[in-house]
Amino acid sequence: MDESDGSNSSSSQDNMALDQKEIPQAVEILLVLRLLSGREVAITINQEATMADLRRSVEKALGMPPQLTRLFREEVELAARFDAKILQCGLSQGSVLTAVTMASEEFLPVKLEHREQPMPKRLQLERLAGHDAMWTCYDFRDMCTGDMVTVRFIDYFDDDEMAGRLAKEIYLLQELNHENLLKLVDFLPPATPDFKDFCFIVEHLETDLGQVLRSKQELSEEHCQYLSYQMLRGLSYLHSANVVHQRLRPRSVLVNRNCHVKLSELWDAQAIGGEASDSDTARWYRAPELILNNDWEVMPLTGACDAWAFGCILFEMYQRKPLFTSPDYVRHISSIVKLLGNPGEADMDWVLMDRARNFIGQLPKGPREDWAQKCGNAGELLTSLVVFDPRKRCSCPEALQHRYFQDWSDPEDSQLDRCQA
Repeated sequence: MDESDGSNSSSSQDNMALDQKEIPQAVEILLVLRLLSGREVAITINQEATMADLRRSVEKALGMPPQLTRLFREEVELAARFDAKILQCGLSQGSVLTAVTMASEEFLPVKLEHREQPMPKRLQLERLAGHDAMWTCYDFRDMCTGDMVTVRFIDYFDDDEMAGRLAKEIYLLQELNHENLLKLVDFLPPATPDFKDFCFIVEHLETDLGQVLRSKQELSEEHCQYLSYQMLRGLSYLHSANVVHQRLRPRSVLVNRNCHVKLSELWDAQAIGGEASDSDTARWYRAPELILNNDWEVMPLTGACDAWAFGCILFEMYQRKPLFTSPDYVRHISSIVKLLGNPGEADMDWVLMDRARNFIGQLPKGPREDWAQKCGNAGELLTSLVVFDPRKRCSCPEALQHRYFQDWSDPEDSQLDRCQA
């Protein structure tokens, strides 16, 4: 037995050594970047790299955006596709490239659904991605870097309320910086001189959590933990910046094929300590205080409403059906009380409207349902999130410390999840 094991081990080591000899070593080559000022910067890059890799290396070395940078070799522009190998483009050890920054991009008209839109020449239309409450979205491929991006169009811009919501989302996308929040990439010029249309470029993610939950894609407990952990990180960052999302729902949780999450739909966001909007959107995920509170000076808006919405989504990931499906606010409150049981007087002292207090008091008395048992290890966390009284609800940073996330929690994340502005 011992001799056999030793023989196998030796053979295995020989095979490993043989395999290592057969694997070609990565060869780095030196390139020289020359600016018009005469300054030169040397970079090293794998000889198997693509033009996209080269453009990213140039951006890192010179701080020049790829879409505005032209590369020339002996007065001939390197205009190859993003996936072309640099060796195929004639680059080799010691090649000198002249990097020129352009003042603006070249635009070409692109035929879209019901419109023609000037687009950067480097963007190639892939498909219509869909519609939502405000936008028509198209997926484009950046032929400079190979990245996919999503271009969002809005076709009407003459409504003051809509303009204000749009300006708010753009501002937040520009100012907030977190790996679990959607990133603004660029703006595009309007297609019409009256400025009644608008479009900008954002990161591309293949789908949203709403589509995932309606599909036949299985979600393991690890999936639920990882997706919800990222949602909480994004919400914690928002709250540290004194911003409440207020519209959180599965559709606003964008997801890519690697299960990476980005929160979007920030046009209904409000400041912590302010007043909630009276929008009827995402009703199934709206917390009781967003419906029943009529004095935001007595009990100002907090991130507790996002914690409630997150709890509803967490339940839905396990059960593949919404926790509440109320057709209006009256039946929404009735469903909440039926699920959680009748709130005590201390849990209702923030409800100042007599009509609302009387309505809740007249609802049938019933015990609290043990609904959280349907959600495996998430049950304990859910019972601290889906709580009638927002003052007793678990906050998003507190939820991140729950043992449900013990396999995902990283001490460094807590620092990244705080806005430093």
